[in-house]
Amino acid sequence: MKIEPNGVPNTPSIAVRNVSPANRDGLKITADFDTVQISNYTCLDENGIPKNFLIGGPEELPHGREYEMVRQIEQAYMDYYAGACDGEDVKNVLTEVVESLRDNYVELGYDEKEIMPHIIEDVYARARMEVVLCAHTASFLDSRKLVAQYNGHNGNTKDSIYYDSDYYYKCEAMKTSLWEHARALGEKYGVTNLKIPKEFERSDQRYYASSYNTIIDHYAGYQWGIGNMIDEKMVPPKNFRFFYKCGDTGTNIYPESLTEVLGDGSDIFDGVLHVWQDDWSFVGRVPTRSHAVLNPAVNMYDAVRMGSPQGIPQKCMDFLKNFDFFSPVQCDNYFRLRFLRNR
Repeated sequence: MKIEPNGVPNTPSIAVRNVSPANRDGLKITADFDTVQISNYTCLDENGIPKNFLIGGPEELPHGREYEMVRQIEQAYMDYYAGACDGEDVKNVLTEVVESLRDNYVELGYDEKEIMPHIIEDVYARARMEVVLCAHTASFLDSRKLVAQYNGHNGNTKDSIYYDSDYYYKCEAMKTSLWEHARALGEKYGVTNLKIPKEFERSDQRYYASSYNTIIDHYAGYQWGIGNMIDEKMVPPKNFRFFYKCGDTGTNIYPESLTEVLGDGSDIFDGVLHVWQDDWSFVGRVPTRSHAVLNPAVNMYDAVRMGSPQGIPQKCMDFLKNFDFFSPVQCDNYFRLRFLRNR
């Protein structure tokens, strides 16, 4: 329990994340933090211990503020996915954050044995989210040139999906590394029985950040309403990527080589799909203007099969079949029909 100082604490503040996509090659993600005063709100539990050490309490901290530490964690994972650092560099950042929080609160009068389990769990929880969120951000940044090719600009128009199996494998490796490092930090500080789940259950509100697959599917289906990964646990083949751009607005910029598929004159509403597997690649239109009830979606495998005279590599067939595309106006129909079929 904390040794209480004299006086009444000030109203606590929390750091609120406000992430805005911008450019790397001109495009980069920046995270801005605003300090927001919240009245009638306490960051401390009934024992006077912060409920989350990366949000903290009302005190001024002598060894760095929590929002700066959160930035450090985010930047470490962005650098990791960009290839600017390795797993050991990320571990060093997490270790420094844990040690800074420990130094802060011990100096403020908290009992180290009482606070260290919470500090390690809180840092793990934030880092576990950032492992996946930053993988998605890296995908978003990689997709901007292709988005510009069909939209005429690289803004976040919420109409595309980009998947890269390299991020899947990097993300899975980093999830394991993070879990092992948290356990090692526990041993260092004599902490046992840490609450550090490897995965999030579907009932957990953080499930969307369970893996690279779940975050891609979350944005494709629940945010943009243009696609669905049928089995989120399916492991992709290595060296596999795809990019899908919805054409529901009828404003895509198509090269002449991408001829229409249905031949019914409504080709301006086609989506467009790029797929890469090792040295093989595919580019073609996706006619997601299907019947609202009988066929509201196009499976990625079918889209490639219709337009690929060179054939499809065997190693990626199952994963191609694992993704459906649809227009936003058919999103509700698609999920309603899937629910009825799976009952």
